[in-house]
Amino acid sequence: MNLNNIEIFIQVAEKGTFTDAARALSLSPSVVSRRIQDLEQSLGATLFARSTRQMSLTEAGETFFERCTQAISDLNDAESLVNNLYGKPSGTLRVSAVWAFAETVVLPLIPDFLRRYPDLRVKLTMNVVPVNLVEAGMDVVIRSGTVADEAGYAHCDLASAQHLICGSPAYFRQLGTPAHPRDLVKFNCLTHDFYASKEWWFKDLNRDISVRVQGSFQANNSEALRVAAVSGIGIARLPTYIASKDIAAGNLQVIFREFTVPHEKMRAFYARSEYVPSKIPVFLEFLKSQIAEKGLCELLYHVTESPCDAGAGRGKSPALTGVRANSKTR
Repeated sequence: MNLNNIEIFIQVAEKGTFTDAARALSLSPSVVSRRIQDLEQSLGATLFARSTRQMSLTEAGETFFERCTQAISDLNDAESLVNNLYGKPSGTLRVSAVWAFAETVVLPLIPDFLRRYPDLRVKLTMNVVPVNLVEAGMDVVIRSGTVADEAGYAHCDLASAQHLICGSPAYFRQLGTPAHPRDLVKFNCLTHDFYASKEWWFKDLNRDISVRVQGSFQANNSEALRVAAVSGIGIARLPTYIASKDIAAGNLQVIFREFTVPHEKMRAFYARSEYVPSKIPVFLEFLKSQIAEKGLCELLYHVTESPCDAGAGRGKSPALTGVRANSKTR
């Protein structure tokens, strides 16, 4: 049986259409359709119920899909086990990162990483909203904050990004500049819909200040908020790695520099496992070191005091100091 056809079958089952599966595999829909027909012929069973509008798995298809995905998972585990055994990172590293952080911080570092580890391949997916690590089939998901089911994930703190309150100079010339964070209630504030509460927090010496803001524009990613702020719609709360270029160019003006705005921890999440494939810790250690060495800490407050938390593992990965990498010591 052709294993490539099985990979195509799994993609079609997950994506729901030949077209979407073909796009994910960089194949033409006709090739995908032909491969599925070949697979059905070799099995002597129909795997998909097709109509003009949709397609779905038959009973035979569901049974085959369940067994195939388990087999692929077992093969990936076997590959990771062998890689760990010999300590040489290889294979494909699947990474998802929120778009702005990926574009500004992660993507520029990938070429050097691949030169250092020539046996590794990186598949980087840039998302406007965080994805589920397991459902998306990722090895590493880079995002801010926490995840809903922390018990199922290990994580490593990569950096802590400073946030700034800013708007366009034209906006402030037209409507005035708030003198104190509490004045924000009188202004149009651009908010991120990832956060349930629209409260912006500040610290003045040892006192916490909470301001409930509102405005005419809300978006699901900070890049959209940056564009809106530059265009003069209102005032935004942006991480420095997104706002820095516009601030330097004079497109955005920072206010409330005398107040401290809470930082945003950027974390790399990966699945808890009996062992951690070596490709994961070497990638995380590379990111942490390069953020410091290449001056990216000018955009981010680099985390050095907080170790990576990988849960109650039985040993430490030799590749990533401070990671309790749910792995057997080899």
